[in-house]
Amino acid sequence: MRRNYLGLSCSYHKPSWALVDHQGAVRFAEATDRYLQTPWAYGCVPDQLHRITPLIRKYADAGIELVVATSWKKPMAPGWLRPVGDLVARGGGALGRAAAWTGLFYRWQRLSMEAAGRNVEARYLESEGWGGQVSRLRRRAYSHLRCHAAAACYSSPFREAACAVLDGLGEGTFNAYYRYVDGGLDELAAPRLALGSLSLLYDVATHLAGFDPLRGEQALLRDLAAHGTLEPRLYALLSEAIVVRGLGVQLRLPLRRLDAFWDELRAFRPGDGAEPTAGASVAFTALTVAQELILSVLGNLRRETGLSQLVFTGSCAADAVLCGRIVEKTGFSALHVGCAPTDEGNALGAAWLAYRDDHPAGPLGGLLPSGLGSCVSQEALDNLTRHGRPPGLTTLDADEEIRRLADLLADGKLVGWLHGAAELGARPLGHRVILADPRRGELRTRLAEEVKGRPSFRPFACAVLDACGAEYFDPYLPSRYMESALSLRPAAATTLPTLAHPDGRCAVHSVFPDGAPRLWELLQAFRSRTGVGLLLMTSLNASGRPAIASVDQALGLYYTTALDALCIEGHLMVKDPRSGRGMRDA
Repeated sequence: MRRNYLGLSCSYHKPSWALVDHQGAVRFAEATDRYLQTPWAYGCVPDQLHRITPLIRKYADAGIELVVATSWKKPMAPGWLRPVGDLVARGGGALGRAAAWTGLFYRWQRLSMEAAGRNVEARYLESEGWGGQVSRLRRRAYSHLRCHAAAACYSSPFREAACAVLDGLGEGTFNAYYRYVDGGLDELAAPRLALGSLSLLYDVATHLAGFDPLRGEQALLRDLAAHGTLEPRLYALLSEAIVVRGLGVQLRLPLRRLDAFWDELRAFRPGDGAEPTAGASVAFTALTVAQELILSVLGNLRRETGLSQLVFTGSCAADAVLCGRIVEKTGFSALHVGCAPTDEGNALGAAWLAYRDDHPAGPLGGLLPSGLGSCVSQEALDNLTRHGRPPGLTTLDADEEIRRLADLLADGKLVGWLHGAAELGARPLGHRVILADPRRGELRTRLAEEVKGRPSFRPFACAVLDACGAEYFDPYLPSRYMESALSLRPAAATTLPTLAHPDGRCAVHSVFPDGAPRLWELLQAFRSRTGVGLLLMTSLNASGRPAIASVDQALGLYYTTALDALCIEGHLMVKDPRSGRGMRDA
């Protein structure tokens, strides 16, 4: 019987789900935090009860078996270790706190793993297989790090590559390495060191810089680092404590020294009430150490495998500056980072692994489009036109939409644009975005303070026509999913002030007509008006929130911020600059 494959990412944070059909094609994939509008969706199941039936009915085939595949095969630590960890935690000190945190993560992860898929089962039973659409449910589970590898490798353009998974948590290890050849994932032997998580180093660095890692503020750490300089004492402390051994990372520190070591580190943390930028040098130094360690590991992987192409995934792959340096520093000639390298991508990995089990020689993957998730409700759009009637609302066809948006952007407007399917991960890839003319430096402050509500030290990313990338960046390497921050050419840094950052880098979304066709058309239209094949681009949201997922959320942002225009599936609204109200003749 024909099967579809429902993947569920069930870590204690960033849950997601993905549906793959009988040919391995992705029908739907989206992180749950967009639906819930809760950052990272801590403690939430991926299969939200009231969302299951409409998505199954819309995206699944009829007359199938549904394989429900989860992204953890077993708890992250064996059961016997839990009482040992509890005993160590009662001892206090830095080691005790670390053990207590580990125990908490263990409980979160175990609960998430056990809960995932139960709501699917409940709806299946309640609806009698959605009226016969699904004849049977099957359950499978796959290891966490292997799901990372599958999501990244199967969505890559490579037939052969080395794959590095550097993550925060896994079943007994934090890092895994694979040789990927023609759809096969063969794991390489690597040290499984309990203290070898480079992702946790990012979390520690986030805390030391004055931010909260549990709020997902690792991104603030990376943005702030460009404003700092090297702190020699901190660099020496971290570099001497953590070393690379082949493909492993080891804490070279006696356990009896942990308390004193942690006290030395905490002395660098800005005090309460300090300016947000006070931890800039801490951020720069800690990131420098983390990136040096990761580049060393990846260089060793290149030498060990002899492969020239790299697939990089796991939470460490969210560091765009690091990704922008990999080809230059490691000996790999090409890099692929998927559209969702952190845990929200694992639903796709689990679904693809289940498909692969049933179709060992079947077609798989290839580059994914930028939008894989939910679309806005047509009913909500109809109600907006029928009942809301905002001033100046104009309904445009596809060609007119592109023309009008290009005109507005060339005129210096801040434009929100919501169209097509939502992005899977957190990166803005052209579907739920705010756009602006990068030549107008004043827009950067307006956007940061009056729309996003975020610190001024944070940079903005850009979308660039791939064919124009070398005009603005040197060296230019395609960055299809905004995985890399590339160095602006000096002339571009001068003429595009909204993108300028102290380190001279900008996160780049390379736009191809086959990946983001509507954004590609808009960039072409903007270039024909201005000669610039690039736009400032950021997520359509306020700071600290997931990207907007619905018409009402988009309207709320539009009417409560300094956005000049909002376009939802061809429904365009533009504010009157004199009053802030919609313009009748927009």
